[in-house]
Amino acid sequence: LVRLIVGLAVALGCCLAGLCGGALAFAPWAFVRDARLWPLMRAVAPHAAMSLVLTGSAQALEGVLIATCDTRFLSVAQIVNSILMAAWLRFAVQSGHGLTMLWPAITLFYLARVVQIGLRLKFRGLRYPED
Repeated sequence: LVRLIVGLAVALGCCLAGLCGGALAFAPWAFVRDARLWPLMRAVAPHAAMSLVLTGSAQALEGVLIATCDTRFLSVAQIVNSILMAAWLRFAVQSGHGLTMLWPAITLFYLARVVQIGLRLKFRGLRYPED
């Protein structure tokens, strides 16, 4: 059942990534009229698309952890990832990269979630609480 849920999340994420990522890359004028922003939108399109795939996967896996009452792990991992992302974004702003570093940060954030939760489920297994 977990594989089915995650598989459906990945499939939906791929569809959304194709639509939104493709639109950002090939039709940025659908989002903003300022042509000066179009190159920036094209540059972040791959990261935005990948983050859509990873977001669905991460949230499906988070749902599995919630269903198995493993919320302590979920909370601690979220705090650690948030601190790391804040550090990344601080570096991005201080180095003058700004928005071009935002989407890679989001992509890495969700990639970390998928890897962490995937490893947690692989080594811990599905343990449902006793009624």
